[in-house]
Amino acid sequence: KPKVIEKKEQFEDVLAKAGKCLTVVHFQAAWAPQCAEAVPEVSEKYEISSVPTFLFFKAGEKVDRMDGAHAPELTKKVRSHCTCICVTLYIWPGSG
Repeated sequence: KPKVIEKKEQFEDVLAKAGKCLTVVHFQAAWAPQCAEAVPEVSEKYEISSVPTFLFFKAGEKVDRMDGAHAPELTKKVRSHCTCICVTLYIWPGSG
């Protein structure tokens, strides 16, 4: 089950603890029912201007990005970046 990130500090902690494992962050719209209050610092830092947007991180660094929802492309990107078994999806409530 995806985990919801609602604070900048929580986001940074997740990336720090993930190590070399792939971490996928799904940015979505604040008006979506499952979203909470937006925290703009992260959205601004990674230039999130549309939703959905997926960011892929390894060792705390952004390694890829996907704008829009296209399941086959998302699967392809996860497979191309995954070098270990642990892949975690985090949802970042957006402001769009």
